[in-house]
Amino acid sequence: MVYWVSTTTSGYAAEQGKKGRGRPKGSAVMHTQPAAEGIIRGLGPEQKWIESLTNYLDFLKKQGRKPKLAVQDVDEFRLAAWYGCQRVLCKKGELSIERKKLLEKNGVNLEPNDKEQEWHTKLSNYLDFKAKHGREPKATLKDADERILAQWRNNLTRPNMIGQLSPEKRKLLEENGVNLEPKDNDKKWHAHLADYLEFEAKNGRPPSAWTKDPDELRLAQWRASQTKNNSRGVPAERKKILEEKGLLAPRQRGRRMNQDQEADSA
Repeated sequence: MVYWVSTTTSGYAAEQGKKGRGRPKGSAVMHTQPAAEGIIRGLGPEQKWIESLTNYLDFLKKQGRKPKLAVQDVDEFRLAAWYGCQRVLCKKGELSIERKKLLEKNGVNLEPNDKEQEWHTKLSNYLDFKAKHGREPKATLKDADERILAQWRNNLTRPNMIGQLSPEKRKLLEENGVNLEPKDNDKKWHAHLADYLEFEAKNGRPPSAWTKDPDELRLAQWRASQTKNNSRGVPAERKKILEEKGLLAPRQRGRRMNQDQEADSA
């Protein structure tokens, strides 16, 4: 436990001092609670920096990775922000020589990421993920690592990204079974529609979102997404098909106005 002494009071204690009760403003106070990490009174900037470096190295040793900003853990977020700050200072030439040497001595890399190496690392992580889980990573999950892999994979099939891929990268992707053809979303959509209509015809009811059957749940979610997407603008061809099948009610503009007019005429 760390104890620290302050010579000023604030808040309630200061207010009591003004009224002549309690501790006079400006008197020394012994705080018996542990001081928060990084704000210990009496420690200079250099000691605080050393403390942050020690915590950062401990995190690397325990977790086997760098701390991330996109986390709910406050301590990890602070370590990631501290590391980012050191990189920015190094880039601007404002990081002291002593601190830079100490970081390099402890294996902390401050140089910008090698994009070529980063690309190959993501490919390796992507292939490891597929081998382990037997499926593609999903961008909708809360898992940040899986979401990053899914976004990287989806970017590969974008027309502008395909043109930027070098022949070596294209060959490497093809050798590892990574399909670079753009996804046929229209064909996939019609397949979902056919499955949905088949379920309704067979069971005499729409699929339920409360079911434990994953296939039925998938159809219910697809049906709900059509209604949600309608507010954002569904392609005219799809909208017409949905309306013909009774899955999407035609949009009635001015309905409230017509009702008011009928009420007035009555």
